[in-house]
Amino acid sequence: MIKQIKDLILKYQTFIKFCVVGLVNTILTVIIYNALLFVNVHFNIANLIAFALTWLNAFYWNGKHVFKGAGRKAMARYFILYVGTFLLGSGLLYLLVRGLGMNETLAQIPVVAINTGINYIGSKTWAFKRHEGDSH
Repeated sequence: MIKQIKDLILKYQTFIKFCVVGLVNTILTVIIYNALLFVNVHFNIANLIAFALTWLNAFYWNGKHVFKGAGRKAMARYFILYVGTFLLGSGLLYLLVRGLGMNETLAQIPVVAINTGINYIGSKTWAFKRHEGDSH
């Protein structure tokens, strides 16, 4: 049983590390987002500020400890990926809050879940994947 658990952890270690980094980054994002809501910042502006303050943190930890490839090209690709999911998340957040009347705080939960999946796949298969000509 213990060997099976170890094998599962080894098999999914990249995803587990990504989720740990994501959890820490999500906590930071939620704290920043809700602090800004508390001082009456519009929810989309709060989302933008939280994004701007946390994407570099996520890049550093994912590049150094998860995917082991944090060069300038990886940073550019990660930024593009992160901006893409930010825009998708902002649109979804707006739809959930304004279109469906969902609570501004609770609406961020499905947005974070969707963005986590997209960011993991994009990070693993594109942003941090070694490409020909990359210098890491």
